[in-house]
Amino acid sequence: MRGDGNGVPFPFFPQPAKGETVYSVLCRCSARTALHESHLLEELTGQRRCAPLLAALPGYLPKIAARVPQGHPWRDTTIIVRDHTPLPYFTYFDRQSEREAWVRKLADAMTSHPFSLSLGLSRSPCQASTPHPRYCPTCIKEDREMEGFAWFKREHQLPGVTACWIHETTLALGCSQCGSYPIKGMALGMPGKCCCSQGASPLPCTTNQPVRTEPLVWLARQAAFMVNSSGTSCDNIRKALREAALERSWGRGSLVDPTRLANGMENRFGREVLEWLGAPVWTEGRPAAWVRRLLRKGSEAHRRSSPVLFLLVLGALYDSLEEFEEATENSANIPVGLRLPSTSEELPRPPWSEELFRLLEAGTCGLPGIAKRIGVPVYKVIDEVRRHHWRVLLSPQTRKKIGDEKIAAIKEDLRSGVKKTAIMQRYCCSEWALTLIELDEPGLNACYRKAGKQSTQQGNRTRLEQYLAIRPTATRSDVMKALPGVYDALITKDKEWFYRQIPDKRVAAIKTRKERVDWAGTDRQKAAEVSSIFDRMLAPGVKPVQATETAVLKKAGLWTRYRNNPKKFPLVNKVLKKRSELYEQFLQRQVAWAVKQMASAGEPISINKLRRVAGVPAQLLRDRKDMVIKVSREMNAAINGRSFFA
Repeated sequence: MRGDGNGVPFPFFPQPAKGETVYSVLCRCSARTALHESHLLEELTGQRRCAPLLAALPGYLPKIAARVPQGHPWRDTTIIVRDHTPLPYFTYFDRQSEREAWVRKLADAMTSHPFSLSLGLSRSPCQASTPHPRYCPTCIKEDREMEGFAWFKREHQLPGVTACWIHETTLALGCSQCGSYPIKGMALGMPGKCCCSQGASPLPCTTNQPVRTEPLVWLARQAAFMVNSSGTSCDNIRKALREAALERSWGRGSLVDPTRLANGMENRFGREVLEWLGAPVWTEGRPAAWVRRLLRKGSEAHRRSSPVLFLLVLGALYDSLEEFEEATENSANIPVGLRLPSTSEELPRPPWSEELFRLLEAGTCGLPGIAKRIGVPVYKVIDEVRRHHWRVLLSPQTRKKIGDEKIAAIKEDLRSGVKKTAIMQRYCCSEWALTLIELDEPGLNACYRKAGKQSTQQGNRTRLEQYLAIRPTATRSDVMKALPGVYDALITKDKEWFYRQIPDKRVAAIKTRKERVDWAGTDRQKAAEVSSIFDRMLAPGVKPVQATETAVLKKAGLWTRYRNNPKKFPLVNKVLKKRSELYEQFLQRQVAWAVKQMASAGEPISINKLRRVAGVPAQLLRDRKDMVIKVSREMNAAINGRSFFA
């Protein structure tokens, strides 16, 4: 049970209805008691404002749990979080452990503001919180008939939801005569209640709603499903949607084609709805930045994305969330392709990888035939071949059809990073033929990607320089609005260069004030101290320790300050650059010290003894055989006649 349990319980607190918001329950409590609204809020939350209860994630839950009567379900704050806040919607696509962690954090917190920032609610394309609680006029009539009272439902307060998921009617946020909730003088007003004698005249929550309302009703139904669910069974939403897009042929090889993805979403929802939601899929005729990076490989480690964006992609691929969940469960045991290796270490293989390798060695059929035999899509077979750097020889028919001279020219263009569309047009070859040529030379695809990245980076830099030549006083915000694609690429992959082109004007303004610290004096003092530390670490006689920049700065107690602003320490920086020891220099010094120790003890040099004295792996000593022999001769050390160095 959560909630601190301190304080005298409040004498009366209503039982919450299913899906009723925290604000709504306090409204009903106010209607049933004689306390003034501000006094009631102070009794239950410790403050007199209702704004924290109307936030995307309400605050002061431990306070409320401590004040409700004994035996009330809200004595456990986790029940409030799971059943009466929108948190399950915002964490629906997270892993199970992450969802539970968010529930515990919000249940124990007095304010939800830090969690709203961590969940990325401020970056949501739709408004994450509704400052004016919404209700469905049809719902409140039915609730009054069945339950005797009406309440605000959390399903109506979710981002992008402007229609009731049950009745498909437009939601209201107050009275057309009295204004939006909370009405002035009624901080805790129940839905449908206002200052009018004949009852509230519903005030629509939006006046510029798109003409096509079916997509909005669909979004409302899926949002209601999410907020009342315990979360998705999918372990990686980006990966699952990426594979679904590839299965629908919305990709190029193993990558999702953003143009096809944008077209799919536009066909499903319509351009008007997407722009109204704040998530247009096109920018200057190209797929928007969020479309390009949402399902990009490696984007799992980036900052969180809004559930609305995942819903838009999911809606273009499936009819509903239920269908997506069913498809995910059915494909849970199907092996999937993995990314290309970043190291030479042995990588885990899917179960069908051994059979794939055997069929490739046999060479009895091509890649489509192999894919059919092992029961996986061709793109996964290609991904596995690239991942292990296996070679798939070009068949004689393909080589004869294309020609050796043309094949060599295509490979050279791929190494140079020429776009594949340009290569296909230049040599009149298909995308499949290009893939086969890549697989004929392991590592060619990696070279193409590396060259392509460099070409893209240079292209983005050139576009920014041309823009700045026309508008030299442009700020970073101006670039973001005028060149959103360039801004996104540079701020993600080339931030330091971008910041050098457009310095932050706010930093320049701050630097005009008088310095309160004598940085020049501190720099001189620390430079002398750093130089002294280098002298001690590089002194002969003691077992060598690598004199790295990090080690020296930590010994001088300067690590944090230097890393925060290295420009304030020019003298220290000069000493570090001049005297910091590279690993090869340190290794040579370490070997020289060990040889000297063995020579002093009269022990002949052998690889086994030398590695233990120096503390260096034997393989590194084998790779540097000439260096060890040279050092041994300089120190007149004897080499064991039976050793590797003899």
